Amino acid sequence: MQQLLLKQDQTIFGFKNEDENDLALTAKIEVDSEDKQAGGFAQNVINGVHRDHPEVCNAWISDSKDGLPQSITLTLEKTENVGEIHITADTDQAYPRSSTRAFVDFDFTATHLTAECFDGEKWIKVFEITDNYRRKIIAKFEPQKTEKVRVTVHTTTGATCTKLNEIRIYRA
Repeated sequence: MQQLLLKQDQTIFGFKNEDENDLALTAKIEVDSEDKQAGGFAQNVINGVHRDHPEVCNAWISDSKDGLPQSITLTLEKTENVGEIHITADTDQAYPRSSTRAFVDFDFTATHLTAECFDGEKWIKVFEITDNYRRKIIAKFEPQKTEKVRVTVHTTTGATCTKLNEIRIYRA
């Protein structure tokens, strides 16, 4: 039950993502850049924790000096038939603000992002969202045989970098 709640973006302190169906947990990761000084290491998106804690950054943060767009690529252990990607974006929930869209103005929130699968020769766009304001983004798409998944953040609500807390990848 805890794993299902975590998958649905519920926080349960003391528990982390150990979903045996999440292909991302064992992936190798490459990024365009990362903010190492802030602790925004790419590996954080698969460390099992999907929220920051007061003393610990649990997110990939791209380097603001490099601007946007910024991409993170996850290479799976083997070719899989992928049909679903979960992306947890930072909406700066550490600060009390209204959760209604009319009042959302968090700098890190990924407003335009894409997800792609590599078919061995080229990248195939499987998902795109523009004008996003949500923290939890679930991309369901036609199954793709792939070993690599790339998520690209093109714009945010203001920051020149991006911050993603978690990426999960599931078979179709």
